Amino acid sequence: EDDPECVSSMMSSMLHEALEIRSSPLISHRWRYARPADPTVTTQKGVYQVDSGLWIAGDYLAGGRVEGSFLAGIEAADRLKGN
Repeated sequence: EDDPECVSSMMSSMLHEALEIRSSPLISHRWRYARPADPTVTTQKGVYQVDSGLWIAGDYLAGGRVEGSFLAGIEAADRLKGN
């Protein structure tokens, strides 16, 4: 329930600490009850390639359930590693 500016600051700090990525978030928004309109048409394994070496992963791409988020993250990591 934190305000968006606080979350943006925390996420930026975490990215820098974990991945040595410096970021300047423009906006943070929480989709508390986000669900895909039709989970049967979301991308395979919850990942979407934006560019070479850049993937989007999340539960909303994997049926909207919490385990989809975990599995999407694993899939994105595997694809980044080239597996």
